Amino acid sequence: MDNEIFIVTQIKKLVYEISKQILDINSLKEIEKEVTEKGKNNYVTTFDIKVENKLKTALKELIVESTFLGEETGGKIESKGYTWVVDPIDGTTNFIHGLQYAISIGLVKYGKPIIGCIYSPSTEDFWYGIKGKGAYKNDIKLQVSQRDSIKDTVIEFGFPYDTSKTENILKNVLKIKQAGAADVKRIGPACLDICRVASGECDAYFEYDLKPWDIMAAMLILQEAGGTLYKMDGTKYEFTQGSIIVSNKSQKLKKQLLELIN
Repeated sequence: MDNEIFIVTQIKKLVYEISKQILDINSLKEIEKEVTEKGKNNYVTTFDIKVENKLKTALKELIVESTFLGEETGGKIESKGYTWVVDPIDGTTNFIHGLQYAISIGLVKYGKPIIGCIYSPSTEDFWYGIKGKGAYKNDIKLQVSQRDSIKDTVIEFGFPYDTSKTENILKNVLKIKQAGAADVKRIGPACLDICRVASGECDAYFEYDLKPWDIMAAMLILQEAGGTLYKMDGTKYEFTQGSIIVSNKSQKLKKQLLELIN
């Protein structure tokens, strides 16, 4: 446990340093000149690359024998030893437009997540989870909501880059609202959407076509707060590209969501 807390503490220092050195407001004044479209509606900035390179170097120094999987530089999750799974800026579109984004860092040991850390520079919120030891936001322990019915819930969702799926997303939003949800919100980025379910601010979340670096750290935080994450067909999520439903621990709510969302 002490070693895990040490790692979390070092990650916290690292993301604070990155926020001040790379993501400070003066640097961001020229952000629109630093944007490249790497896929349809999928953007990368020089800041994504700078942050990832900084994290890659520092995290591999923290655990010398570790490997690395990052959104911008690639890699893979190893079945043996430690692998860092990193999204340097989750929510790059938000970042470009001055909206909330996050740095997401997960640590995997023998293919299983053991630490998840997420930092939101714009709000200075730091979320973390340690396998078997709970999940926290700014050192306050997290617990998912207790609602067990769609009625009066707040549900979040996301849009995939594949615009051919937009219509289906919107149909699901309408079905959830008509089923009695208090609200259905699009906020983003994915890792913070999942964290909001972990903290009980929202009750569930769904999105198509997420990658491991979008999910890894937040998934551990969610599970340590008592929540569940599964594929659209209700089966267990594996660490590949996938469409997911996230919810509190209510099996009743899970069943209702699966019936509504396809």
